[in-house]
Amino acid sequence: MANVALILGSYNFGGISRFVENLVIELTRFNLECCIIVREIVKSLNPLIKPYVIKIEASHIVDYQRKLRKIIRGFDIVNIHDVYSLGGIPYSCRSIFTYHGIIPLRYTKPKDLSGFLSGYVNLLLGRRKCVTAIGISDYIYHELLKIFPNVLKIPVGIRLSIFQRGRTLKRLKEDTYPVLLDVGPVDRSQGSHLLISSMYYILKRFPKAKLILVGNIVDPGLYHKVKMSEMRSHIMFTGFVPDSLLIDLYHTADIVIEIPYWHGFGLPILEAMACGKPVITRNAYAMKEHIQKSSAGVAIRGDNPQEVASAVQAILQTYDDMARRALNYARNFDISAIARMYKEIFTH
Repeated sequence: MANVALILGSYNFGGISRFVENLVIELTRFNLECCIIVREIVKSLNPLIKPYVIKIEASHIVDYQRKLRKIIRGFDIVNIHDVYSLGGIPYSCRSIFTYHGIIPLRYTKPKDLSGFLSGYVNLLLGRRKCVTAIGISDYIYHELLKIFPNVLKIPVGIRLSIFQRGRTLKRLKEDTYPVLLDVGPVDRSQGSHLLISSMYYILKRFPKAKLILVGNIVDPGLYHKVKMSEMRSHIMFTGFVPDSLLIDLYHTADIVIEIPYWHGFGLPILEAMACGKPVITRNAYAMKEHIQKSSAGVAIRGDNPQEVASAVQAILQTYDDMARRALNYARNFDISAIARMYKEIFTH
């Protein structure tokens, strides 16, 4: 049986790390020998995957890529989930690249410009090194077709059973309707400013509405704006929360709102739907695909806070149908089925 190295780059709190964790757990059940190679570890390792993790100690990116080349010589297949690691992949490897996307230039902050350019240089290098490229969404799939000759589409998967075991936090539901949830850093790049502004119009229609913002506060100005406003009792900041509490918050919410300016897939959208929650997101990039294919939410088109309020009202008018469609759509992304697709690629 083949032995596979999955290259993650940074092991952190993001969706790519969660996906790779679950993918490795499933692949080992298919009797594939797997390991995860990382260049940094930001959070505590999941005990289930800790035995499979190899951390490369490197002083800079060139040193990391040199050491990476040495380590992966012992593997039959290399599955790269980090665009910046492509430069360290030798041409002799059987390499499969899963592309999660690069933030478009228009949304790249000046301090991140060198990383943006480096990402695209590595992407072009990967064209000659990888036998197959995998796009995680229609949007990413079509981006890859511009560069790679052999492209497949396999979406990100989640462990559905975990999300279906959540519970409603009754203390947050008391005398509150609707409960709105946003998952991700509190920052303008995530549309947090629009969401906060929309609460003025949402409260006009639903005076008992509450907005819960889950994620680290990147822009403190938004936090202070809320705390100095009359809406402060209707908007709650939780900071980072563990996965178990996050799932309970999904179940507590009536609607999940995810309106960042860019997403290569939109994992929180899928997680919300796995909990039976309709979603408001943007009509852009991979985010709109979930709404188009599920009819379990509304995709807004601009930066008008009144549009967000109207979307909330539209969902609540047909809530039960949208909630049912959300659950049905999420069933297409169970990690066991996604891992089986990867197994077919790795073993043929």
